[in-house]
Parts: sequence; structure tokens; C-alpha cells
Amino acid sequence: MMNMTKELMDGVIVDGVCVSAPPASGGAEESAAMPASGRTPDPEVRVAKRRLIRKMQDKLRIVREFDACKSMGEKGALLRREGIYTSYIYRWRHELNQRALLGLSNQKRGPKADPARNEKLRIAELQKQVLHLEKELKKSHIIIDVQKKLSEILGIAQDSLVEGVQS
Repeated sequence: MMNMTKELMDGVIVDGVCVSAPPASGGAEESAAMPASGRTPDPEVRVAKRRLIRKMQDKLRIVREFDACKSMGEKGALLRREGIYTSYIYRWRHELNQRALLGLSNQKRGPKADPARNEKLRIAELQKQVLHLEKELKKSHIIIDVQKKLSEILGIAQDSLVEGVQS
């Protein structure tokens, strides 16, 4: 009988307000599916807010505006308008002071060049070159051995060949 009354009351409009029956004692599933307003939940997936990355000029402008504010009310209004916290102001001020010490040079984003990495690459290249030269040397020794054996077979004196090359 209670279920029938709940079904009859669900969705009835009284004085412009939608009346829904209270959930049953074991109706945790029903209350999760239907919000308190009686409407079905919005199936649309909301896009997450993207993190705002500020340029150095914007940071400098905001810090100067913050420093120019006379009262706490003005500072709070500035922070709300920009959508930031005071910790950003202090962090940006520190960052600006550090950049002033560095001569306001533009810093590139991303990983910095590692001098040890350059040395490792050079060592790897040299090792590769050594292996190549060792292979070439081995080939040269084989060729020289073959020439010696050939000269022995043909009966050509090796001393006369060596003297002819030196003259």
C-alpha cells in the first residue's frame, strides 16, 4: 500500500512545486539515481578547468597592481578578479626578484642541457669509432697475412719487396 501511495505522489505538482514521495527504507539505489529535485541527473560530461598559465608580463602587472593597492579590500578585489591567491603574489614576487638577478633573460621551458650527457654521447661516439677501426685493422692484418703466404708460394723474397717500398 505504501509503494502505491509513493507512486501516486511521485511527480505531482502542488502549488507550483513538484512533490516526490520519500524514499523507502531500503531505497538507497533510488535516491542515488534521482536527485532531491526529482529530475534525472545531467548525463553531459563537464570539461575540467584547464590550468591557467600566466606570462611573465601578466605576473609583473598583477604584482605591481597588488603593491599599488592601499586597502585590504582593494587587494582582495584584485585577487578575486584575477582568480588567484595571495600565495601566488608572494611566489611571483620572489620569481621576479630572481629573474632581475639573472638579468631578465628569457628562460626556455623544458629540460636543461646536461653537460655530463654531452660527454657521455662523445664517449659513446668515440667507442663506436674505435670498434670500427679495430675491424678495419683486423681486415688489414688478414690481407697482409694472405700477401705473405702468396709471396712464399710464388717464391718472391719479402726483403726485396720491403726494400723496394722504402726506396
